[in-house]
Amino acid sequence: MFPSLGVTDPHRYSILEQTKGGIHEPTREERLETLEAKQGTLEHTLQGVHRSLGILTNVGLKKEMYDREMAENMTMLLGMVSEQQREGREAKTRQERLEAQIASLDTRLASVEQGIATIVKMLGKGTP
Repeated sequence: MFPSLGVTDPHRYSILEQTKGGIHEPTREERLETLEAKQGTLEHTLQGVHRSLGILTNVGLKKEMYDREMAENMTMLLGMVSEQQREGREAKTRQERLEAQIASLDTRLASVEQGIATIVKMLGKGTP
């Protein structure tokens, strides 16, 4: 830009203007106007940053709420699974008990049938 004057920053170049005879340094009023314009731009940018920060904060709060809700749902699901496992074990125990009772009844029924068969034989031999 103006390395001979030590001005290499493009932002500072906007303060200096070239004239036919050389370099003109702006007046105090011109510098103040430039500063006010940059301040307006910075305020506008800062407002955008604040809006973005508000949005990010809102997103963060929603994510936190979602995470908490997910944790609650997982706790409920674990409780339901645990209850179903307990009920499954109880059903298996009842089934085993019923199978044992059925086997016992089958044995007793076979014994009764054998006794009836014996009685029928005895009756059949005694009848002429």
